[in-house]
Amino acid sequence: MKLTKEIVGGALFLVLSVAVWFLIPSQIEVITDSRINAQFVPKVITLTLMAFSAINLVRAILSQRNVSMNSGSTKKMDILRVLILFVTFVVYSLLLEFIGFEIATVLAGGGILAIIGIKKWHYYAISTVFVVLVGFIFRTFFYVQLP
Repeated sequence: MKLTKEIVGGALFLVLSVAVWFLIPSQIEVITDSRINAQFVPKVITLTLMAFSAINLVRAILSQRNVSMNSGSTKKMDILRVLILFVTFVVYSLLLEFIGFEIATVLAGGGILAIIGIKKWHYYAISTVFVVLVGFIFRTFFYVQLP
């Protein structure tokens, strides 16, 4: 089996989402006994990431059976790009505590767009505006204190 960027990406994000799933109870304090609490949204997002990563991994493995032996192999640069994206997410999660949600997310979003080769400036602007808007909505209307 050849390691393609889809296999590496699916496996890395599956491992990351499983790790985050087990870290949520120790990192997010729950004050109420209700089912919808501070851990609810992070668990939903993590479960969604876990499911899509598993689907992507299975699809990538199954698609290798259908590909003929004459097709080109995945470039090492593609696998390196997936690993750099994974490291970007890890660094992002570490920076959240130190520089806050908005700054860390804008930097990570811009970095990810640059890594995947996006050159249109308005994608960076949309990403930045969306992050600031989400931060504002969560603080103002939901009274959620972001890091």
